[in-house]
Amino acid sequence: MPPAPETPEAVLRQLGSTDVRVCARALLAAARMNMKSAAPRARAILRAEDLVLAPLACAVLTRLEAEAADEALARALGSRRGEVRLAAARALGAAAGRPLSGAAERALAARALRDRDARVRAVGARTLGLRGSDRSIRALGRALDRSGEISPVRAECALALARRGDARGRRWLARAASTGHAAEAAPALDCLGDLGDADAAARLAAAARGEDPFLAGVAVDAAARLPREAARDAFGPLLAERGRPRWRAAVVLAPHDARGAAGALLEAVERADSSTRVRAARALGQAREARAVGVLVRVLAGTGTPGSVRTACARALAAIGSAEALESLRFAADAPGPGRREAVAALRELAAAEARREEREGR
Repeated sequence: MPPAPETPEAVLRQLGSTDVRVCARALLAAARMNMKSAAPRARAILRAEDLVLAPLACAVLTRLEAEAADEALARALGSRRGEVRLAAARALGAAAGRPLSGAAERALAARALRDRDARVRAVGARTLGLRGSDRSIRALGRALDRSGEISPVRAECALALARRGDARGRRWLARAASTGHAAEAAPALDCLGDLGDADAAARLAAAARGEDPFLAGVAVDAAARLPREAARDAFGPLLAERGRPRWRAAVVLAPHDARGAAGALLEAVERADSSTRVRAARALGQAREARAVGVLVRVLAGTGTPGSVRTACARALAAIGSAEALESLRFAADAPGPGRREAVAALRELAAAEARREEREGR
């Protein structure tokens, strides 16, 4: 392996070498030295479409030229070589936090999202989500709807639309949320919680009634950000149902009507799937529901209770903070058997929180 050049003059000289290894080391050195004078040579290497050097040239341009690099990388999206197009799309995505130039955004929408290489399409969608503007919404939506598109690309399109967070992408997000494919539906459902209107709330309620516990959990967490009225209108009717829809609705409605949701939450802590049991216990603790103490203690000490549920129950007892709740927690911490470790941890967390509060008040 040739030695790395140590001076700007040596870098420029080696960038003209016909030895790929020498040129590669020079490109890396140019990036390390922040040599803007090496940018013209990096652009020339990119135009030559060398499969080894083009990815390095893309990375160097992104570092050296910032906005000007977008133009060269946008042109590279039209390369005949798939690896060059992929490197250009990745390099455009590497500068997250800086908006794309108009030419680069148009090239990603018109070329990358329609590329024959699925990797380029996926990276193009991700880049538009990270750096694109609202002008990309239509192109991302059409790519999401494209017949025969593979799931990873559709997932990146859905995530990009969710990152944009614009109501104009609603129809595509709504369709993605109802696909049942976790990679596509999860970001779409999460974004619906931020849109916060009646239609978004209704779609989240429909997902919460679904069979997939992961997507139902995403919908419940997203629904926690809904306005009070939207949440009550969409999830209120579910409280009259049985089983999972009722329990999940109770978790959503607890911050708005803890008393009305308490009965369903108590059922959920004992009978629901693990993720809903955790959410229900947390909701009971946040509501400081004194009626929940007996159920929480019973679940905490149950022999078949998953660890995550035990932890949530112990923390809920600490959050309720009544004399009965704290005495039950101390008893569980002292008694051998299931729940002891979680009770001890919850009491330690409570003591640490008290110490921090006292310290703040003493200042």
